[in-house]
Amino acid sequence: MLESVETFEFKVFGDEDEYAVKMHDLLRNLALDIASKHHRFLGKAGMKMKKLPGREEWREDLQKVSLMMNSIEEVPRDLSSPKCETLTTLLLSGNKLVIIPESFFERMHLLRILDLSKNHEMESLPNSVSKLENLTTLLLRSCKLLKMVPSLSSCVALTKLDLCKSAIEELPEGMEMFVEIHAILCCSRGTHRQV
Repeated sequence: MLESVETFEFKVFGDEDEYAVKMHDLLRNLALDIASKHHRFLGKAGMKMKKLPGREEWREDLQKVSLMMNSIEEVPRDLSSPKCETLTTLLLSGNKLVIIPESFFERMHLLRILDLSKNHEMESLPNSVSKLENLTTLLLRSCKLLKMVPSLSSCVALTKLDLCKSAIEELPEGMEMFVEIHAILCCSRGTHRQV
């Protein structure tokens, strides 16, 4: 049901060392259709979208949102703080995000997985990320201009932080208190440093 593929996206993003698998289009469409009927999943990955879905699609009962591998550049002002109190997974990797509004994550109290990797133009994260107490995984790999991550000291559940291929040279403030975190930093020379 899955096949290994070499994708154009990896070459564009400069990640030749990564691999991908592809699900048959019919199976993928069927799975997305079933998931969306339960109104807890919003999946629009790889659909060449330039804008985030409108406010009406960010329902309160959403649990998982996948908008990866699109061309989304910004979060519109009218969507600055979607009320997604049950959202646990937000996948926005492989887009063109530059700025995320300060209040975007404020009502995502149960968010556990946040993937913003491969947003090459993004320079910083909003401070609202620092209030995600249930966050276990924060992926910022290949955010090449990312220089600033707010303090993560309140993210007490965090166990994985990936900053590889970003412009960040030191762990964010508050990381020294974590005992069981797996953080990956990549130096500018391409070597990995695990903390």
